[in-house]
Amino acid sequence: KAERKTVLMRVQNRLQQEFAKQLKPGESVWEWDYEMDESDTAWPPLCRAKALVPSIGRTFVGDWARGQRDAQIEASCAIAEFLDGGGCETREPSSGSEWTSEEGADQIESWSSAERWADMEIDVC
Repeated sequence: KAERKTVLMRVQNRLQQEFAKQLKPGESVWEWDYEMDESDTAWPPLCRAKALVPSIGRTFVGDWARGQRDAQIEASCAIAEFLDGGGCETREPSSGSEWTSEEGADQIESWSSAERWADMEIDVC
């Protein structure tokens, strides 16, 4: 569990190392967006995080989790898997989402299907 708590920092450090030459001073390695399950009445609410990594122009969508921090951890698992085949603990199956694997595809038509796997909602942890 301690390893899971530091996954955000470790993935962020890895992104900074991998793309140091592409990052401008002060530029973030990722941009976060969140989807909340509006039908969920528990606290913290079910949340799903989406991380855009501008250096590679890819978006990673995590699985549903309780609260934003755990949702970020889920999305960072997908980024870790992309970077080095790493992973995280097993997680619960996902439920429906308004985000789709083809979101933004019209702007990114030049990617081959092999390069687009990071945009798909896949179970990586």
